[in-house]
Amino acid sequence: MFSLLKSWLTRKNEVTFTSNLGPMAHEPAPAMKFIPEWFKNQKPYSGRESKTHVFNEDSIRPAYTPTVKRCIPFREMMTSGYIIPFPYDIAVKCIIDPDSGEEVIGIHTGVKELDGHEPIGFHARSQTSEHPYWKQGYSADKVYKFINPWVMKTPPGISCMFLHPQHQGIDKWEVQSGVVDTDVYQTNILFPAMLKCKPGDEFIIKGGSPMVQIIPFKREKWTHEVQHIMTPEQNIEFSKSDKLIEGTLSRNRYKTWFWHRKEYK
Repeated sequence: MFSLLKSWLTRKNEVTFTSNLGPMAHEPAPAMKFIPEWFKNQKPYSGRESKTHVFNEDSIRPAYTPTVKRCIPFREMMTSGYIIPFPYDIAVKCIIDPDSGEEVIGIHTGVKELDGHEPIGFHARSQTSEHPYWKQGYSADKVYKFINPWVMKTPPGISCMFLHPQHQGIDKWEVQSGVVDTDVYQTNILFPAMLKCKPGDEFIIKGGSPMVQIIPFKREKWTHEVQHIMTPEQNIEFSKSDKLIEGTLSRNRYKTWFWHRKEYK
């Protein structure tokens, strides 16, 4: 009992990624290291590019318009947690089977086996037959499974949320989100994904590009309450926040007054 208590009190907030394949060219890393090119190229302001405050004649508001690059919540979603990248290139080609007349996706990786698994797995379409994806242009072939060579270990009471890589601009496939209790589940987690292509489409998912985004979180019990009028205390907090947002000329109002830094190393 004492040893368990000691391990709980001395634990580190650390996610361990382990693979039997030895050093790999593409390994898990903080999501901050996978900022997409489109975001790097995005200008921080539209309109006036000056870094000094420029005001409209009839308004105290600056004349520039911040872009999504200045949006802390957007950027933080993109850079939270960790990324498991694809361990190898995946070539995808969508064709019509000449015998059956049905849409078929051909996949080639050049890898015969990955840690005891086929390089690409799949679920039958019937397992998700009512999913709206089938009506949104995603492949009518099957649900594919990206093979993940990494086993994740988190401290007691810490689970992981697995998400399609956020704001990466990926439009050819989408990983199905899920939550796994990675403090006790100690085997490879495979990631079902829907491929979006039509006959004639051909593309390559590059090794090293983001496969899945992982955000650890502490398991806790929550309740909820619905209120139809603010309490006096809530009105005070609302007024305080509103004044900070509307009454300051700072370009970084949310970051300056409300944001708390999160750290993933």
